[in-house]
Amino acid sequence: MTMRNPFFYRTFLFIVLFELLSIFGYLLPQFNTIAFFFIVALVALVTFWKLEYGCYAILAELFIGSKGFLFFWVVGGTMISLRIALWLVVMSVWCARFLTNKNERDFWRHAIQRPIIRWVFLFFFVILFSAVQGFFRNTPADAFFDANAWLFFLLLFPFLSTLRTKEHFDHTLSILFAAVFSLSLKALAILFIYAHDPLGGVFLPLYRWVRTTGVGEITVLNPTFARIFFQSQIYVLIAFFLLFFLPRSKNIFDRVTRYMLHVVCLASLLLSLSRSFWLAGIVTLSIALLYVREWKKCVEIMSIGVVGFFLIFAVMNFPYPRTAGGSLASLIEDRATETQEAGIGSRWSLLPPLLNRISEHWFLGAGFGTTVTYKSSDPRIVESSARGNNFYTTYAFEWGYLDLLLKFGFLGTLVYCVLLWMIGKRLYLTTDNLPPPLAGSRLPYQSQQVAGQLTTGLFFGFIALLLTNIFSPYLNHPLGIGILLLCIIFSFLDVSHEEGKV
Repeated sequence: MTMRNPFFYRTFLFIVLFELLSIFGYLLPQFNTIAFFFIVALVALVTFWKLEYGCYAILAELFIGSKGFLFFWVVGGTMISLRIALWLVVMSVWCARFLTNKNERDFWRHAIQRPIIRWVFLFFFVILFSAVQGFFRNTPADAFFDANAWLFFLLLFPFLSTLRTKEHFDHTLSILFAAVFSLSLKALAILFIYAHDPLGGVFLPLYRWVRTTGVGEITVLNPTFARIFFQSQIYVLIAFFLLFFLPRSKNIFDRVTRYMLHVVCLASLLLSLSRSFWLAGIVTLSIALLYVREWKKCVEIMSIGVVGFFLIFAVMNFPYPRTAGGSLASLIEDRATETQEAGIGSRWSLLPPLLNRISEHWFLGAGFGTTVTYKSSDPRIVESSARGNNFYTTYAFEWGYLDLLLKFGFLGTLVYCVLLWMIGKRLYLTTDNLPPPLAGSRLPYQSQQVAGQLTTGLFFGFIALLLTNIFSPYLNHPLGIGILLLCIIFSFLDVSHEEGKV
């Protein structure tokens, strides 16, 4: 894959148009509904024609959509997200293909022999058991909305059935990099609009679009700077490590483009002001630098950091600075060292009641929809709290691994951890430092080496995901599950031109 790949640029332009239409749909709700059905119908047609196109569409939406509501359909007061609609389309087409195509059934009879696929099926049973427990033990509505994210694991079937060649490998990476480029530029554009608002009144509808569609959060910190956080920035973190291990091209255009993409990725992660991303990124980067043991990489990363920091500063101050509101360096330092912030206080307030709840059903878990009540410091919760007591009841928790223990219990979490271990092990065995499972490929050795190095990048991105999940739950969310599916697909990818191999 090169940065000159036209698929990358076409995808980037499509994503930009897609998000502009989403903004227009927010301003004109009737257009949002029409666009929702048009997109679903279009994806259904191309998926029926070629299933991989439907897989590309759902991946692109996952990479940029955060909670999946860039377009939605309101039915009886309930918002049906575009993500759910695309999932139904892709899964329906795959099921029809499985039932009518003998080759598809033969493929899965062969695939089930793989140990990692067997563990995936075992984990499906854990999910089903937790769902049944949740429906009988907890509020059915809570159990449903807590469990529905795990349905995205079923996308393993259409993904592994179709994304199996070098072309699919290149297209998937192009979609990822195009989405990450779009996310990063969007964060910088929002920062610029907030810092200058040259048209007057632009920021407020943009802020409402970000909040209403669930794309992310914008938090005003001072007159010149705001925290711009998108849940989908987890893919920016993954792309950062893919770029770190991407082989150096001899073409100067490729090298400059890759460097600038690396810079905007870092700038986006800085703008997120997410301590979970920062901690995971710093720890994983330290391990990666020890892994490669190249001083040139250290120098490159340092230069990317300096240029990324300067890029944010330039966006804030070009073409003219607004009212002074503290230096960028001090804002980042305050965010990194703050210990009394509401989010941190809420996490620690949640910990004792969450641990007590886990102890009640520690072995088999309490099922989806299990709630915990705790005292929150979140200003939004404080403002809306009944009687002003600040107590909040929820089934979604910031402590990612403790959330798994509560819902799945020790046994179910152990199954998930074994699956994660097998995914990581399989990725590691496919890296460029060990014999890759591509010996029979008809690609030249250089292309095999590129695939191995990119898989190495994905392996370190996988580590970053596991670390992020400590304080920000992603392993129980479609965004994190999507990364796991990519890891499984890439670790078994045969990058030859021959179809039908796992």
